[in-house]
Amino acid sequence: MIKITSLEFHLQFHDLPDNKLAGLMMIPQARAQAQMLGVRRYMRLRAGTIATEQALRLYREQHRSSMMARASEALRTISRGRYTSLTTQPDKDSEVLVAIGSDKGSKLATEMSKGTRFQLYLALRVAGYFEFAKTRGPVPFIADDIMETFDDFRAEEAFRLFTEMAAPGQVIYLTHHQHLCDIARQVCPTVRVHGLSGSGVAERQIT
Repeated sequence: MIKITSLEFHLQFHDLPDNKLAGLMMIPQARAQAQMLGVRRYMRLRAGTIATEQALRLYREQHRSSMMARASEALRTISRGRYTSLTTQPDKDSEVLVAIGSDKGSKLATEMSKGTRFQLYLALRVAGYFEFAKTRGPVPFIADDIMETFDDFRAEEAFRLFTEMAAPGQVIYLTHHQHLCDIARQVCPTVRVHGLSGSGVAERQIT
């Protein structure tokens, strides 16, 4: 870096025209203003980024809270009160689902039986459907024999949820189990059952 003292400046630039000399003297000031503008612009951008991140975090928390409440309600319905709510707990760098039982005991999703995990999976799908339909409009909900491990009572409650979901949209359930068709008819008299040739009932739409 070359440093020019005031004496050197006078010796080297005294012959320059006044307008050029004034321009050279303005360079440090202009540079300082540019730096200040850059700092202000960065601070505005940073503040905007922080505000956006906070808004997204708040939206995720509110959205997750609403979905968890809906999933808890669905699991409580399907399990007929055996599980009353869902929550999460930290697990290293992520979170795991925990179901709270009617006896106030807790159980990790990974500790549940296959049948109960299927109930939890359905409850989460139901909650996700309602959250999606609330903001983007209803779309068809399609499930393929996810009640194979359900007893008749839990299948009945699941079809009640499907009936509720079909009010604003459409539910299509695929199965080859005749008894599930009978349960669907009992729960929702307006159900439409479509059978595939030679294989019994394979699709039902609750509308």
